[in-house]
Amino acid sequence: MQERIRNLCRRIISAYGTRAQADKCCEEMAELATALYHFRDGKATMQEVITEIADVLFTATQMAIIFGEDDVTKEMERKMLRMEMKLDSNDKQR
Repeated sequence: MQERIRNLCRRIISAYGTRAQADKCCEEMAELATALYHFRDGKATMQEVITEIADVLFTATQMAIIFGEDDVTKEMERKMLRMEMKLDSNDKQR
């Protein structure tokens, strides 16, 4: 993560608290889900979806800081490995 983003996220967590930011993250994820459904149905623009993605990434970064960036990174690596193995297996079956 970029240091500027990390520093701002830490300031936000310090100012508003972990519970409020966890609630905010849930809210932003729900708004992204809604925007994606609306985009699929022609009721939202690409820019609206992009805005919601940015909000989710920003609040998810805060959650990574709260819950432990190293642990989150390790879990992402584990999930990427599993997905790569699955894709490799699918490629062999074709």
